[in-house]
Amino acid sequence: MIRHKVWLDCDPGVDDAAAIFLAAKMPEIEVVGVSVTAGNVELAHTYRNARDLVQYAGLDVPVYKGAAAPLVRPPHYAKEIHGKTGLGGETLPCSTAPEETLPAWDALYEAARKAAGELVLIFIGPLTNLALALQKYPDLPGLAPRLILMG
Repeated sequence: MIRHKVWLDCDPGVDDAAAIFLAAKMPEIEVVGVSVTAGNVELAHTYRNARDLVQYAGLDVPVYKGAAAPLVRPPHYAKEIHGKTGLGGETLPCSTAPEETLPAWDALYEAARKAAGELVLIFIGPLTNLALALQKYPDLPGLAPRLILMG
């Protein structure tokens, strides 16, 4: 069976929690990194949620903090759907993994460079981290030619 190397960019939210759990259990997917952006809730919450969800799902991958706000408009959060912190009022055990300091756009670029055309980029939240990565690294599409967007 072929295992696809995947980078997951998200804004967890209850919907992205399900995606992280699904990705962790799919034998044909190897998650190599996760990045987050503000979206469903503020970045502080999406970052903590992603770190906690990744550990709870049994993934041993780094989680990188990305954009705190959209590039061209004020933020709009969906707390009426996802709750104050993004997980519908649920809490998970806190991640014990060290916090990453590299910005999300730099980390996903480095992962794409290292994977040499084999990395699939999956974006299931706002595309701000992708925009920032493309601004800084115009060669990114050649390094990661498969891009999957939710929307």
